[in-house]
Amino acid sequence: MKNPEILRYRNNKLAYSLCLLAIAIQCIGFIFSYSSLKFNAQFNTGLDIIINIIFLLVTFLLAEKIKTYNVTCGIIAIVLGIVNTVRIYTYYYNPNSGELIYETVETWIFYLSIISYVLVAVLMTISGILTIINGNQLKAFLNSLKEGK
Repeated sequence: MKNPEILRYRNNKLAYSLCLLAIAIQCIGFIFSYSSLKFNAQFNTGLDIIINIIFLLVTFLLAEKIKTYNVTCGIIAIVLGIVNTVRIYTYYYNPNSGELIYETVETWIFYLSIISYVLVAVLMTISGILTIINGNQLKAFLNSLKEGK
């Protein structure tokens, strides 16, 4: 950004919007994944549902902090993006064969779930990177103002 002084008065709308979009996509993937299970719920299913609820809550709280260019929250957003990618391998991965399994849901729902996890990870990572870049620019500008006075 050419004029970092603008960052003092404007919210980080793009990163905030990307976080909210990630929440919406996560909800859609969650609804499709668990509305068509072909087996009785197991411990892993309950654990994944709890992790998903916590992920949605943390993402929303993070979005509110990202709006104010909080660099630490930008780093946490990147970590959440990585965690969301790892979740694909914890729920849909068969350690015996080393492959992703989709016998538990219909094929198109499986692919929709995988795409939603990956898309959420990408959106969170981009949001975190934008926040870190703009937050560091704002911090450098505020430090230059302190030194100038």
